[in-house]
Amino acid sequence: MKRMRSATLPAALRGFLAAGLFSVGQAQTTNFIVDQLDTDTSALFINNYWGTAYPYITWDAGVNRTTTLGPNNAGSGSANWYIDWSANPPNDQVMVTRRFPNSAVLDLVNFTNLSFDIRFDPTSATDGLGCFAAVEVDWTPQSDGWPSTLAGTAFLYTTNTGWVHVEIPIDASSNPKLSAVTHVGFNPKT
Repeated sequence: MKRMRSATLPAALRGFLAAGLFSVGQAQTTNFIVDQLDTDTSALFINNYWGTAYPYITWDAGVNRTTTLGPNNAGSGSANWYIDWSANPPNDQVMVTRRFPNSAVLDLVNFTNLSFDIRFDPTSATDGLGCFAAVEVDWTPQSDGWPSTLAGTAFLYTTNTGWVHVEIPIDASSNPKLSAVTHVGFNPKT
């Protein structure tokens, strides 16, 4: 696994994922919404213990992002992630997965993109080259049972001081494993 971090960086990364989180757009006008964080669903984010860094994920009712991908319910919030990377720099990693609601199994051939909104606390660690982090997004095929298949990577630059809307195209036509997917995974990299 490649790390994009130098040993001289500050130790913490703090970010928020919010409304429209993990919306998977279908070829029609329907979205499959995994979570809009209308209530505290932080316990549904599962740390896969890929490294020694630990992601502290809490719900923040005071930070929200409205979206056009689904309903904007009153009281929505965001998932606040805090990761201290100082335990094993620069080779540590984190993988957090989120199961689809109602144990859904998706055939990604029917979908066009993965969308989510993200914002970094301006005091978060950077790579020294103008990035807060990169977030690798992975799929968990039912056949594998772990986040084995890359969806894409979003690079989040320090010039983005507010919410950033991320769209990752989905082309599952050449990978039969993506006909039955159970989770989406996030692998933040500083």
